[in-house]
Amino acid sequence: MFIDDLNEEERIDLVVLMWVGRGTFGPDELEQARRDASREATHATSEYLLSTPLVAVYLADGLEAFGLEVEAD
Repeated sequence: MFIDDLNEEERIDLVVLMWVGRGTFGPDELEQARRDASREATHATSEYLLSTPLVAVYLADGLEAFGLEVEAD
């Protein structure tokens, strides 16, 4: 799976992006979010993300929080 092919830092960033989109952290709280994601990484990131309802919405909202536009096809 694509997510599992990412390195540890990239997987942490993906979780943080989802958390920002979900509202758990703001875009200005990246360092704390990265520390928490690193500490809480106890199982496969892909399992965690894919078991999260609305993960696609949260990732898109996370990107938008950083000023990146998301277009739906």
